[in-house]
Amino acid sequence: MKSAFLVLGLVALSSPLLSQNNLIVNGDFEKAMTGWTASGSGVAPAVTSEDMLGLAKSNAFSIHPEAAVYAPPHPPYILKQSILIIPRVEYEFSADVLSIATANNAQGGMVEVKIGGVSVLKWDRWLSGIKTGTYREKIAGRFSQLLAGKHDLTIEIQRPKYTASAARTPKTAIDNLKLTISVRPSVFIAGDRLLGTTWNLNAVGTPGAAVGVFIAPKLFPTTINIPGFKGKFELHLASVAFLLAGALDAKTGLMNVKLPVPNDKNLLGNPLYWEGIEVSATPSIGPAHQFNITN
Repeated sequence: MKSAFLVLGLVALSSPLLSQNNLIVNGDFEKAMTGWTASGSGVAPAVTSEDMLGLAKSNAFSIHPEAAVYAPPHPPYILKQSILIIPRVEYEFSADVLSIATANNAQGGMVEVKIGGVSVLKWDRWLSGIKTGTYREKIAGRFSQLLAGKHDLTIEIQRPKYTASAARTPKTAIDNLKLTISVRPSVFIAGDRLLGTTWNLNAVGTPGAAVGVFIAPKLFPTTINIPGFKGKFELHLASVAFLLAGALDAKTGLMNVKLPVPNDKNLLGNPLYWEGIEVSATPSIGPAHQFNITN
């Protein structure tokens, strides 16, 4: 298998990084609410400056979810835009989520993603309570639809059981929303990415395929086409490192690896990008995702 990954040494055709087509308009909120409509229940909904990745602050959408009057279940706050869907094509959605609790609370915010009214991803980690702290996580999922044409993409943020106030209710922020036609494999870190803990690295792709995972501190200025591989390699060639190799489950196409992270504060404050390569009957390169070490 090692020789299969030496193909990375072949710098072939290049194309602009922007060719990685995100179907969501203004998913990073750098143009405030351009492209989005918004309505629903919540306190202080706004585009605010948040440290989503543990590196620096940038624009994100934030809210203290749910109503100021106790009458559960409260309706969600909804961000919405129209997107074009191709039926039976596999898509991948991902976003960075930030939860900030200034005190222990009986419930944090939850996020549900729907297309054409059909739920495709639900993140409810704090549904049963949240402790004081700042939590960063990337949520992601793959799906296909029978829908065709233009349909509403909705991001629903809510806290179903309790009232809300800017002083007590945990803040939920979301940023870097991305929806693309998926290319396997995908590599994700489940849960927190804290210094001195053990991370859960998950890879998903073609069942039974061999997968290699690579990391780098930055992306290449242009994406790299590797002959014979679907998808484009995005990590910077001068600093990329091979992390691990493994095999995806023959039935589910999943792989989980435990990664111990040293308690070394010198690791903080540095960007880190992860990308997977799949060796199968149809070799492919998955998208790069950013997972930084935080405290």
